Amino acid sequence: MIARVSSDIPNFSESLSAAIPGISLNIMALIIFSGVLIYLSWQLALVVFATLPFYNISINTFNKKLKKLSKLEREKNSKVMEGIRESIEGTLTIKRFNKSNYFIEALKSYINDWIKASNKHNLFIQSIEDFITFIRGICPIIVLSFGGYLVMKGDITLGTLIGFYSFMNWIYEPVRVISHFFISLQSTIPVFKRIKEIHEMEEETSGLELLNKVKNIEYRNVYFSYDSIPILEGLNLKIRSNERIAIVGESGSGKTTVIKLVMRYFNVDKGNILVNGKSIVEYSLHDLRRKIIVVHQNDFLFNMSIRENILLGEKFSEKEFTNAIKVACIDKFINELGKGYDTIVGERGTRLSDGQKQRIAIARAVIRKPDVLILDEATSGIDSQTEAEIFKNLQNLNITVIIISHRLSTIKKADRIIVLHKGRVICEGNHENLLKNCRKYNDIIRNQLIVV
Repeated sequence: MIARVSSDIPNFSESLSAAIPGISLNIMALIIFSGVLIYLSWQLALVVFATLPFYNISINTFNKKLKKLSKLEREKNSKVMEGIRESIEGTLTIKRFNKSNYFIEALKSYINDWIKASNKHNLFIQSIEDFITFIRGICPIIVLSFGGYLVMKGDITLGTLIGFYSFMNWIYEPVRVISHFFISLQSTIPVFKRIKEIHEMEEETSGLELLNKVKNIEYRNVYFSYDSIPILEGLNLKIRSNERIAIVGESGSGKTTVIKLVMRYFNVDKGNILVNGKSIVEYSLHDLRRKIIVVHQNDFLFNMSIRENILLGEKFSEKEFTNAIKVACIDKFINELGKGYDTIVGERGTRLSDGQKQRIAIARAVIRKPDVLILDEATSGIDSQTEAEIFKNLQNLNITVIIISHRLSTIKKADRIIVLHKGRVICEGNHENLLKNCRKYNDIIRNQLIVV
C-alpha cells in the first residue's frame, strides 16, 4: 500500500500528465509536416509513410515483454518498501535478538533484486528506442536513392529533393516523441492495474437505521469462514443489556471473530447478527461502532500526547475527561510522567508500559460512553489490583461488558461465561457451575489460563 501511494501513483501521474499533451501536440505537428511532404513530392512522401508502420510494429512486438518487466520492477520496489517498513517497526525485536545483520542483508537482497529488475526494464525500453532510431536512420538512404532516380527521370527537381530531405527529418521527430510517450504509457499499464486494485477493493456498506441504544445482541445460527476455513459453525448467542460476560475458548475457537463480526469488520457467511431485534447491516456503521467499542490488547496509540490519544480531536468536557481517566485508573501513574496528560507517548506508545497503554485505550473507549464495551485481552498488561479497580469502575457505568481473556482472575469477574469450541457455544454459566458441569472449561482452565 505504501509503495503504491508513494511511488506508483506519482509515477503514473507524471507519465500521464506528460504523455497526453506531448502526444496531442506531436500529432498536430505530424499532420502539418505530412502535408508539406505530400506537397513537395507525393512519391517520396509515400516512401516515408511506408516506414512509419515499423514504429508501431516494433512497439507491439515488444509490448508484452515490456509490461511484464514493468510489473516485475514495481513488485520488487514494493518488496523494498515493505522491508524498510518492517525493519523500522520491528527495531526493538531486531535489537533484542541481535539480528541487525540478518535484516540488513535481507534488505540488501531486496534492493539488489529491485535494481536488477529496474535495469532490465530500462534496458529493454532503451532497446526499443534504439530499434526505432535504426529504422529512422535507414529511411534517408531510401529517400535519397529513390529521389535521385526521380530527379534523373525528371519527375522532380534537385531543389525539391533537397527541400524534401530537409523537411523529412522534421516528420520523424514527432514520430519519435509519440513513440517514446507510447512506450512510457505501456510501462504504466501495470502501475495503473496496481492502483486500480485498490480502487476496486470492496468498500464497507453502511445501513441507514439510526441506533440510539444497544439493548441486546443476538447471534442467530452464524457461520463464518476465513479463506474457506470454517471458524464459526452455527453460533447461537444472546447478550443482554448491562450484562457482564466472558468468552473463553481454545486458540482458533472463534472468540475474536465473534467480536469482529458484531463490529462489521466482516460480514457473516450465513445466519444473522441482531441488535435490538434488527440485523446489524440495517444500522449506520457510525452509530454501530459508536455504541459498541472494542479495546484490544495492543490498541494503536498515536505519536501524540495522552490527552490527544484519548480525545482524538473530539470535544469532551473536562469532567468527562476526568471521569474517563479515573475509570481507567490513569490517575494512578500520571504523576510519574514529566508533563502529565500532555506527555507525548511516542510512536505506537513506546514511551509507556503495556499496562499504561492499555489503560489509555480503555479511557479512550469509556469517554465515548458506549452501550457495549468489549475488552479483548485489554487488561493483560495491568496488575490484578488495578484490573479489579477498573472492573469495579466499569460496573458503576451500567454498560454491557464483554470480556475475552486468558486470565482466570479476569474471567471470574463475569456474570456469565461463554465457552466456545469449534465455532459453537458448548457451555455457559458462572465459574463455579462450569467447573462442575463443563469438561472443556476445566481443560481450558488447566491447560491455558494463567491463574492469578
